[in-house]
Formats: sequence, structure tokens, C-alpha cells
Amino acid sequence: MAFVELRELMEEWRMKPNHVNAVFNYDGIVNEEVWNKKSNKRILFFLKEAYHKDRGEKSLKDQISTSYSLVEELDECNPWKMWRKVAVWTAAINNTDVNGTLKYSQKDIREMENELIKNIAVVNVKKSHGNNFSEYEDLKNYAEEDKVEIKKEIELISPKIILCGNNCSLLKIVYPEMNLEQLHEDHYIIFNNIIILDYYHPASQYPNFVNYYAIAGIYQQALKEMKDIC
Repeated sequence: MAFVELRELMEEWRMKPNHVNAVFNYDGIVNEEVWNKKSNKRILFFLKEAYHKDRGEKSLKDQISTSYSLVEELDECNPWKMWRKVAVWTAAINNTDVNGTLKYSQKDIREMENELIKNIAVVNVKKSHGNNFSEYEDLKNYAEEDKVEIKKEIELISPKIILCGNNCSLLKIVYPEMNLEQLHEDHYIIFNNIIILDYYHPASQYPNFVNYYAIAGIYQQALKEMKDIC
């Protein structure tokens, strides 16, 4: 049901003035069937902007009529460069509980990349006019303009974990009551029963095993706090 509602939200969203005459990038849940089977590890990657692939000879009119679905491409294709890193980060959370983390295995993660990507949801702050380099003021303007829709999208997705890609200040625009100072200090916060992790963007150049253990460590600390709260 959430999948249908997300699609309807995107159809309305793309008609807003700040997205007119541009390719609108659909995101959300990558694979609804897999997502619905998850219980406590529904991971949402909160990112800056989608930079869709070149559509070759298609005219702008054709591009606008078809748009671009990031989640469909992630579901149907092998993950490309940045998303292979996202698979590692997803594995770090999946392989961690309050007692510890499974040892990093590049081979095992590589073999499971497609499956790992099908486990996630993605929300980009900027849904159109995407670039490979993000200007903060531009992203901030989109977050302000679309904060109602972004909040509704997150609520429809209903994640248990949100991993911010070096953009938690943009999430603060959507949820002004969130304690950003604590998030920066501890690299996590428990907000509305959701674990929010503060980390780098997946395009960062740190080695995979470093990211794996860093994310696992932050997530484990959040789990311990949540256990104490409960």
C-alpha cells in the first residue's frame, strides 16, 4: 500500500513550480516486497540529490513525460559505484546487534550487493535539477520548499533507521524539533522511535572496511541507548 501512496505523492510533487520543466527523480522504497519483510532494520538513506543518467537522444519533453525512477533502476540493475558502497553500509547495520558485529567480508558483501540494495529506501532532498556537485544553499532552498512532502514521504516509508549522508542539517529543516547538536556530538539520535545516524555521504573515499566498522559502532551505541530507554 505504501508503494502506491508513494507513487501518488511523487505524481503530485513533480507538479510543484520548483520542479516544472525538469526531470523529476522518483525515489522511496527500492523493493516493497523485501521491505515489508523487514521488521527492525528498515534503513532509509537520506541523501542530497539524485543525478540521473544521460537520456541520450530523448527530448526534454520526453524526459519530463517519463521522468526517472531511481528506485526502479536500483531494483532492476546491478548497483553502480556509489550504491556498491551503500550495500556495504547496509551490511554493517544488518550485521550488527547490541552484542557485536559480524566480521567484515568484502567477498560476502560483494556476492550480496543486489539483495542488500533491495533492502533499503532512499529519499533525496532535491528531486529535480540534480547535479553531481551539491550547493548547500540550493539544497536548503529545496528542503524548505518541499519539507511537507519530504516529511510525508518519510512517514509513508516508515523507516526504523535513517542514515544521513552528510546532510542532517537538511533533515532538521523537515523536523525542526530534532536535536541537531546531540546528533553531531554522538553521531546518532533516537527521534520518534527512529535511530538517526550522522555519517558521511556514500560518495566519500574512505575504505569500505573503515565505513563498515564506523557505521556498525555508531549503530550499536544507538541500539544500547534504545534498549536502556525500553
